[in-house]
Parts: sequence; structure tokens; C-alpha cells
Amino acid sequence: FAYKNHRNHHGPLPVEGSLRSVAFGNNKFFLGYKMATYSFNIKSQPKTKYGSKLNAAAHFDYIDRDGAYKNREDLLAYGSGNMPDWAPTPHHYWEAASLYERANGNAYKEITWALPSELPLWANESLVQEFCQETFGEKFTYSYAIHSKDSSDPEHDNVHVHIMFNERELTKDRTYDDPKWHFTRYTETDRFPVGYCKSREFMQKATVHKLRERAADLTNKYYKDFDMQERVDHRSFKNQKKALIEEGRFSEAAKFDNV
Repeated sequence: FAYKNHRNHHGPLPVEGSLRSVAFGNNKFFLGYKMATYSFNIKSQPKTKYGSKLNAAAHFDYIDRDGAYKNREDLLAYGSGNMPDWAPTPHHYWEAASLYERANGNAYKEITWALPSELPLWANESLVQEFCQETFGEKFTYSYAIHSKDSSDPEHDNVHVHIMFNERELTKDRTYDDPKWHFTRYTETDRFPVGYCKSREFMQKATVHKLRERAADLTNKYYKDFDMQERVDHRSFKNQKKALIEEGRFSEAAKFDNV
């Protein structure tokens, strides 16, 4: 069950957040491609300055530019996936997540990912949806919002996506009408199982690395599909340089000395 929509925009779409080319000296091209910066991060639900967890519904309103944030004009597209029937809107889902998840648990984790500003909006949303389908399938509930704002590079905008997701792994053998049971710790009873298990998959560094690499691969796939020279690399500059040195490509590795 997915919510998906575009908000109406009149005139040019506002643009925010984009990938910027990395300059190696005066040369923005590397190994035949125009290299773009890459940013992909996963973080757990943060705490407020008072020590309590940040409210998931409030953060959803922030990325969805709703409620107190509805006057911001940098939202390009938004959507959600695998919302339960008891949630009339994604806001209701994230509100229940904050209310019923364990106090020492996470109501959500968040991915923040820089998208290629060179692509049209429909392509960037397709890129995000393809990533979400691969990553979450029908097992995890998620919401995304694509933002755009000015960047320090006048030639590119800062286009990025926020993806909130809950780590409870949905199963088809049970559904609940009451959100309290949805967020209950999984328990086997004499009559029927209660709640959903919390996946530990996204706690593993290997999973984070895999998602970071997959997002880069998908980005490059879209660049290629549009016959663009830009490419991104999920590895750090240090690891890229190390790999080139190991391959004996010293002149190419030296280009990372000034970045």
C-alpha cells in the first residue's frame, strides 16, 4: 500500500541540493568521466537536547514540508510505501511509531542521499523508487521526500532525498487494526504471534556499505541511460587513491593529492 504524489508547482521547479563536480587540479574529468561528489548517509533516530528521542511524526512533517513546514517551497516530490491499513496518512503512521515503539528503540532510521541535479525530476524520483523497492521491498515501511535548494556551486543545485524507514519486518501471515500491536515486540503466544520482529540488518556496517555502493551504482546507471559523462564513486578519496596505487596507476592516483 503506497502513498505517492507530486505537489503542484507553477513555473520552474524550485531546485535544491545537487551533486557537484570534483575538480582534480583544473581538470574535472577523471578516467574519462566527469566526477561528481557523492553523499549517502544512514543515521538512527536522534535525541533532542533534553535526552528524549526526536518525534518521528514531527520529523516526517519536516521532510514532507507539512505542518509547521508547509510554507517551505523546496519540496519536489514525496511518497511512501508499505503503509498499514490502520494508517490513513503517513503522518499517522509515524505518530504511532513514536508513541508505541520502545523508549530505548528507534521509531525510524533515515537515509540522506545526494541526487544528480543534472537529471529531470521524474528520473530522480524513479531512481529513488527503484532504490526503495530493492532495499525495502514489501518488508519495511518507508517515506521519502525529495528536496531542492541552492548550493555553493552556481552551476548545480543541491538535490537530495530523505528516506525514513522503520525496521520492523512485515510478514504476510498477520495484520493488525491497532497500531499498538503493530509496534509490539514480536512474541509467540499460545494462540497466535503478536507484533513484528525488529530487523538487525541495518545495524550492520556491511549492509550500510552495500546500500551506499548500490545507490552509487544506480546513480551511474541513470547517468549512463541519459548519455551523461558524470559518474560517482561510493569509495572515499583515500580508498580510491589506494586502489589506483595497488593497480600501479600512480599518475592517476596523484590527482587525489589535492582533493
